[in-house]
Amino acid sequence: MTSVLESLCRFAKSVEFDTLDERVIAGTKQLLLDSLGCIVFGYDEEASRIARRTVKHFAAPGRSTLIGDGVRTVPMLASLANGVALRVTEYNDVFLGARTLIHPTEIIPPVLAIAEHVGSSGADTLAAISLGLELNARIANSVPIQDKGWHHTTAGILVTPAVAGKLLQLTAPQLANAVAISCSYGLTPREMHGGALSMMRSIAYPLTSYTGILAAFLAQDGFTGPPTALEGAAGLLSQLGADRSALDAAFDAPDFQIMLGDSIKRYGCSTIGQTAVAATIQLVTENNLSPDDIEHLHVSTFKMAWDIGAEPARRFPTTKESADHSMYYYVAAAAIDRDLGPRQFELSRINSGDIRHLIEKISIEWDPSLDSQWPRTRPTRVDVSTRDGRQLSLRLEIPPGDPQNMLSESEVAAKFQGLSERRLSRHRQRMIRETVSHLESIPNVGQLMTLLSFEGTVV
Repeated sequence: MTSVLESLCRFAKSVEFDTLDERVIAGTKQLLLDSLGCIVFGYDEEASRIARRTVKHFAAPGRSTLIGDGVRTVPMLASLANGVALRVTEYNDVFLGARTLIHPTEIIPPVLAIAEHVGSSGADTLAAISLGLELNARIANSVPIQDKGWHHTTAGILVTPAVAGKLLQLTAPQLANAVAISCSYGLTPREMHGGALSMMRSIAYPLTSYTGILAAFLAQDGFTGPPTALEGAAGLLSQLGADRSALDAAFDAPDFQIMLGDSIKRYGCSTIGQTAVAATIQLVTENNLSPDDIEHLHVSTFKMAWDIGAEPARRFPTTKESADHSMYYYVAAAAIDRDLGPRQFELSRINSGDIRHLIEKISIEWDPSLDSQWPRTRPTRVDVSTRDGRQLSLRLEIPPGDPQNMLSESEVAAKFQGLSERRLSRHRQRMIRETVSHLESIPNVGQLMTLLSFEGTVV
């Protein structure tokens, strides 16, 4: 019987740019552009600055670019720093899998780092990104990572070595060793995502990618890993509670379409809060409500949204990490500003008096009747009592950006512009958009990475 490890490696080696459906290529380009906007915006966040500073302490010369600084270093370190910049925003994609949710684009920083290291073409880079997105999605559909207390970023120890090994053109045995080495180390406990969130949220997947890239290089040089790392009695799949038949089906599936179920976020907050934000903005806008008009605002939502968004430790957040996972905060900010973008997560806005005052008027409730629709939809109801006696209510099932309510190409471009405008001129933004749109025709992905180097003022 073919092992899960063999099935995974066979699938990874089979993916080439010429085999990809046009919709997959177009979807990959949109997710890449969206992710680059997140990275450019995240460049200035504190967690990102710390990660870059730490990486540069090593002064490790290499060919992979730290986006923003333009400093070149080894792939593991470039991937780490760029990965933190991507994730710190809480603005990158989400895939609501049948068994867990995941942020598939976290594979993009390691792909870019390895691709630049080996001088990959744009076509090969797109194929590797598509492969990584698809593997993340297939794992989210088949492995109940979070059920036993692990965090979904654990998937990186499976996905990154496969994608890195693909770009390094490892042989089948080398690729299997890379995955086995990586999967023998690096489970992420879900506890790191509890309470008042720390910066660890932003570096969890980048750390698994560090492990996965290093494992691929070790395997390339002949290092071996345990062939039973996945399926042994105490192997990774056992620790995650994975079903062997579900994984067999996942890696043997002929379609390369699962990643098309990915969501590009419209708002800069947790996945489970997108509907609450959309409903709040629609209610206050349609009824022209000012903050002073609101006597009370009540949110009814499904259990996961309530568990994550209504944690008492996050009610009055003081950090970016807690604010973007506090339903109290992001609903209040959306009600006042009628938007939830980069400005709403500046520390001065997080600590502003008007938002904290409105939070006092907000209550959040778990409504069990909404649970059965998750994750197919994200049902949430917002009820507002006004000072003049009106009772306003709106229930939404699907937020903008969901695969059932996708953002248009122009909306994705507008989001990229908004995220990158404090660092990139309109001319540079246009060059990046055009390069991404024709990436398959570029002989070396370094051309894209050069456009992502900036220091100081807008370029």
